[in-house]
Amino acid sequence: MMKKTIMALVLLLALILAGCKAPEEQVNETIEEEEVVVQEEAELVSNLNCANGVITATITNTGEETIDLSKDIRVIVRGLVVANKIIECEKTTLKPGESTLCSKLNGVYPVVESNALVIRFGTEQILMDVTCK
Repeated sequence: MMKKTIMALVLLLALILAGCKAPEEQVNETIEEEEVVVQEEAELVSNLNCANGVITATITNTGEETIDLSKDIRVIVRGLVVANKIIECEKTTLKPGESTLCSKLNGVYPVVESNALVIRFGTEQILMDVTCK
């Protein structure tokens, strides 16, 4: 008898809880997203190469302000963030329109046959697939 009473109470409680949903509130929220401008490969990154386990490329400042590559560039290879201090560039400061050759864009991460690479300065970014043999 006690088991039946407990089971009935549990069933009743489950039915009550299942039918007692709080009304969903409608939220009118504006989400501000940062605008990202995707540049053509030839503008921001050119001469992309992968040899001897190292990804290299020429990086061009396509913006209107001087950039410091040691702080302003973000490189992600296969979803892994590469520390700026590992990337080696001939110049670290680029005025608008200037270019430099950078190596070790893969940082300490070993390359594989196909490497998804993202290079970003501020709101400009480029997405590439780098094939290494």
